[in-house]
Amino acid sequence: MITGLPLAISLAVLVGWLVLLSVVLRKGLKRREDRAGLWGVALATTAVAALCLLHLSWVSPAISQALGTNAVHILGRAVFWTALAGLMASIFGSGRRRIIGVLSCLAIGAWYYVLTVSSAISMGAVLSRHPMRYLIPDGYRGWINISFGEHAPPLPMVNGEYICKVPKSGVLLTSSHVEDGWASDHYFYYSDSGSLRELKETGWGSGGYIWAGQIGREGSGD
Repeated sequence: MITGLPLAISLAVLVGWLVLLSVVLRKGLKRREDRAGLWGVALATTAVAALCLLHLSWVSPAISQALGTNAVHILGRAVFWTALAGLMASIFGSGRRRIIGVLSCLAIGAWYYVLTVSSAISMGAVLSRHPMRYLIPDGYRGWINISFGEHAPPLPMVNGEYICKVPKSGVLLTSSHVEDGWASDHYFYYSDSGSLRELKETGWGSGGYIWAGQIGREGSGD
């Protein structure tokens, strides 16, 4: 998923694009001509609006989690199908609106394809979640398990991150509920004195300390 400055730039482009299409559509409605072209621009405008809402859902993990996977999938389908319908309508239009409709719908399709490939929309990783800061006992080696929804204290949150301070047993119980989705998690060794040492996350056998880190519900395949 895109975050930070790339997300802000994407939203700025989408809002500007949406305004431009809205102006073209309003002028066309006043003249009431080239109905196919108007339908094409109207559907392209709807697709851009859905794409903009999809990006807005990633601005805040709280917004993303509140919407849920189904709502974000619906937005994704709205982007795809309205862009496809807009392309078909625009082809039968004429003049400048035809060009604007066709180019807009093709651009929307390309944008959505990039999101599908790079952000794994088609595989279900469509939500942003609050990042986790894992504090692991200094020198600990082996698997760590964090069990959510238990009769135990909730995870504290500091600066938008859940703090998971793992005991020396490697097993942490919490009453907090697991959040599905993606985030940039951080891992640290902590010492008895309170100092922290960041741990590198890599793939299997790639030299880092953190391998196969994942979060999800049991049996979900995440």
